[in-house]
Amino acid sequence: MEFLSVQQAADKFGVTVRTVQKWAKENKLSGAKKVGREWLIPIVATGPCDSEFDKGLEDKKLTDAEIPLIILKESFTPGSCLEHIEKINDADSKNIAMAEYYYLRGEIEKSASIFERYVNHSDESMSFSASFLYSFSNISMNRPRIALLTLSDIRKYIFLKYKSGNTIKENAPCIFISSIVGVLLHSEEIEITEMVKILKYLPEGSRMFGAYVMAHFAYQKKDYSKAIGIAESAIAVSSAVYPVPFIYLKIILAVALINMKRIDEAVVAFNEAVELALPDGFLKPFTEHHGLLLGLVEVCMKDKYPTEYRKIAASVECFLSGWSDVHNAINDRSVTANLTPTEFVVAMLFDRDWSMKEISSHLNISLRMVKYYISTIYEKLCISRREELREYMLK
Repeated sequence: MEFLSVQQAADKFGVTVRTVQKWAKENKLSGAKKVGREWLIPIVATGPCDSEFDKGLEDKKLTDAEIPLIILKESFTPGSCLEHIEKINDADSKNIAMAEYYYLRGEIEKSASIFERYVNHSDESMSFSASFLYSFSNISMNRPRIALLTLSDIRKYIFLKYKSGNTIKENAPCIFISSIVGVLLHSEEIEITEMVKILKYLPEGSRMFGAYVMAHFAYQKKDYSKAIGIAESAIAVSSAVYPVPFIYLKIILAVALINMKRIDEAVVAFNEAVELALPDGFLKPFTEHHGLLLGLVEVCMKDKYPTEYRKIAASVECFLSGWSDVHNAINDRSVTANLTPTEFVVAMLFDRDWSMKEISSHLNISLRMVKYYISTIYEKLCISRREELREYMLK
């Protein structure tokens, strides 16, 4: 009989090495055997069937617990995030907070290794939250199969939670995370009104991030004025500074403003996001929104913050590739990952009816270079007209 290594089996099933080891230990992979410290998996072995997995989910205790995403909801002085984490007494909460910290800094492999340990945690809310950010960590590492599998697990949790007949308050963690996933992946299925209903049950920091999600949704519907109103109002009414939600709120504010060609105001909002983010090295939000920001990363950071800009630029291509694969699989669309980050920005601007002269002025590049980029974009996408770009661009 031929055997696979654990890593080869993980690649075959589209899961993590830790999951394969767990299946083998629980006798869920027929014929798997342990030789020394390593498991050998028969090449003909199949993963556990959905019914077994679903039963495992049903056996888990679904509790009404607070969403344990620490950094997402906490108020602290920008630059003091690590000091804030050190004050956390509970070991598991501290680990989750460190994983969030690594994720926000773009140290994705570090964050994924921690989140992976909590995906099957006995505390349902901790497991649920870890799965959410573990899926996005895998998107950032361009591992769409694992990301899709984890997102599928999240959907199963949500189905069971709603099926159990819990109150809106008890369902708040599921609604919160499912709304975030739906909006960030530009899902056509998202129902944002559910987020509105649960905001009063969340800590203020989480409410701020919920406001970002609603503003992002308004932007996707091209209601830019509403997106601006939500973002500005959320920041205005908050009782303290919540660096992470504020970074995301300032970014989506800049996104909405730049789409209205209110460039000077967009630059101000973007720079305010940068000022909040840089003291802790939180560059990941800019990577996630790079295409939507329509060149603001280049305009505002390339010369002023060259080191940070290079880090963002280096991670954009991998993130976009993973994000596009997951987004396209979920939504049956074809957002392209075949363009360089700069080509993608030019394509986004051109798709939004910016003239070549406007693009040239905004990005501070020659008109000739803009024409070259557009020609290259058309060639890569096998199209010949601006109208055809829409199929390959973000909302």
